Amino acid sequence: MPAYWLLKSEPSTFSIEDLARSPKRTTCWEGVRNYQARNFLRSMSVGDLAFFIIATPTLRQS
Repeated sequence: MPAYWLLKSEPSTFSIEDLARSPKRTTCWEGVRNYQARNFLRSMSVGDLAFFIIATPTLRQS
């Protein structure tokens, strides 16, 4: 049974367009400094499912 993951990135660092241009729509995720997040990424397996979100600034209403 596949695991389910939620992945978040900053648009200036790695966007959904960058992922779409990657060979086979896969990539190596580098620069993860959080120890727990790094371990979670290492535990991912081929066939797992992920929901990829891009962090965007919220709009303020004046």
